[in-house]
Amino acid sequence: MTIWHASTDTPTPARKVSPRPSNLTYLSSGLVVSLCRRDLILALVSAGCSHLAISIFQYLDSASLLACSLVCVDWQRLLLASIYTTSKFRRKVRQAIFEGRPIQSELTLSLDMTRAAVVDVALDDDFNIFALAVLGGRPHVMSCSLFGLGKKRWIHRFSEHFELASLSCIAAGQSLVALGSKDGKIRLYESNHQLRNLKLIAVLAYHKGAVHSIKFSDTNYIVSCSDDMTLGIVSIPANGSLILSKRLHGHVSRVRSIDVQNGKVISGSDDRSVKLWSLKESSKAKGSLASEKPLTTMTGHSGPVTGVQLSLPFALSVAGSTVRLWNVLQGTCLKLLQHDEDSPVTTMTWISTFKGIATVDTRGKLRCFDLFDLETSKQEIICASAITDMHQHDNAVQHYSPKQNSKFYGSRDPRVLSPWPENAIFKLESIPHHFAAFSLSKVPLPTITVHCLDYIH
Repeated sequence: MTIWHASTDTPTPARKVSPRPSNLTYLSSGLVVSLCRRDLILALVSAGCSHLAISIFQYLDSASLLACSLVCVDWQRLLLASIYTTSKFRRKVRQAIFEGRPIQSELTLSLDMTRAAVVDVALDDDFNIFALAVLGGRPHVMSCSLFGLGKKRWIHRFSEHFELASLSCIAAGQSLVALGSKDGKIRLYESNHQLRNLKLIAVLAYHKGAVHSIKFSDTNYIVSCSDDMTLGIVSIPANGSLILSKRLHGHVSRVRSIDVQNGKVISGSDDRSVKLWSLKESSKAKGSLASEKPLTTMTGHSGPVTGVQLSLPFALSVAGSTVRLWNVLQGTCLKLLQHDEDSPVTTMTWISTFKGIATVDTRGKLRCFDLFDLETSKQEIICASAITDMHQHDNAVQHYSPKQNSKFYGSRDPRVLSPWPENAIFKLESIPHHFAAFSLSKVPLPTITVHCLDYIH
């Protein structure tokens, strides 16, 4: 986007003007030259011209503003103080979210190769997309920036050997990329965007079944869940080494989903239960791999729990088309979120900037639930305040069952790798004032579609 515009107008003759008001700030020519040699925004703020810096930001669209907030802490603070946290701005965005008035756009990334397939997609802390794919029968990781509209793409081709159709999931965070496999191994790579490659730093082999999900916590932990009914906790000390802190036993069936926040991890299993655990070692189990008991066990679902989300003291869990809102500290179910019985929920997320929840079902319907009056409301079932159709085109969506796994586990065909149904949205990320959702399709070419919803009008 071009911000600076060169004027071609003929300058007007100089004329006598009245004395300038004393409350205006003017820059000397020497200061202007110095501004060009360093950070223009910070230089303007240091010179007492924050209003000029804000005027520059006002030329940008919302996606560019969000990208600017990731440049440095000072830019982020300026945007928060001048734009994002103002009451007028927040009121407009809140109305747009809970009234269902997004600006929708799509970004598609296709694989024009034979024997190609997409396995999984992840988004790291800096909003870089990492896609685990098979190209020509060999695994690759593709990456690009979410805000670069698919530009600055790079592809890493692995030199090490992988079993055919063995990889199951990908996760990214803290400049690391983790690949989970069906044999229980987790390969950990260091991501280098400048060199555009991945460097293998460790292979973790403590699981005995297929790895379903991997999460990076903000307290330097790597958490994983597996078919072996356990959770693995790996700590990353300051020296960069990897230590298997503990394995968590307690579920009686495979663990499909996990989420971490503030030293706590929540897990959902096919045994229809949801459990809350602590990442920190207890005094009794310190120095050993002894299993610890869960802090809380929550039951009530009538089917396998396929997704969980944690936002202390609350948590979400989904089984089929049933989404429950929990108070994990008390172990009680607070509310049920209403969905169509014939459309299972494939993904969900907390709305990061407001008190709310967003879910997507197999029909591509995005539902936003307002939890502003959660403490005072006596309704047991919460209805969506807004429903948005994420599919802008008429794409056929395969029928999805939470129990479906035969393709995922039984096939050795590299073209049939993903457990996700065709065109169904399987991942939803809440970004400040935005949603980014991902769906996969195999016909006519394997394609990742990024659905972007912008609520800044």
